[in-house]
Amino acid sequence: AMTLTLLCACGNNDTPSGEQTNTGDNTQAGELSVTPKILGTDEIKIAYIPISTAGVTNRMVELAFNDTIDAYKDTVTVDYFDPGYDAQTQITMVNDAVNQGYDVILLECSDPVSLATPVAEAEAAGVPVITLNLNAETPHTLHLRAVDYMSGWKAAETLANDFGADSGQKVIIMD
Repeated sequence: AMTLTLLCACGNNDTPSGEQTNTGDNTQAGELSVTPKILGTDEIKIAYIPISTAGVTNRMVELAFNDTIDAYKDTVTVDYFDPGYDAQTQITMVNDAVNQGYDVILLECSDPVSLATPVAEAEAAGVPVITLNLNAETPHTLHLRAVDYMSGWKAAETLANDFGADSGQKVIIMD
């Protein structure tokens, strides 16, 4: 099973004491570079861009997303894109997702080198990119592989803690 953490949906900027943290203007390595959204309150748009939507695997991913976000279907949207195994189409889709205001991009790179620039540009624009299976050849928010079940779960827990889930905020973890 693959574990995905949708980090754009992980709480707000308030600590339990009310002081502000992670305001989105952090620039140091390891610091958050996006302002988290409040799950169930803020609208959250997720772009899922696999290599292709052909085949049963992506249908299973779509069903899992739908089950996971069912309780938040009024505020969380996952849009599924089909690049048809074409890296150039994926590049266009990543750029479009940034320009259309998506909050996070889940990307299965068909060409890790070709997608490095649009992934870096998305991150620079404040849109976190989570790559699945094949990694982009550039630093980005998170990379998960289907065989990394335990590391994916650990990454999900770490991100949940970083975003304040232990203070009562909600985090979507899909297993």
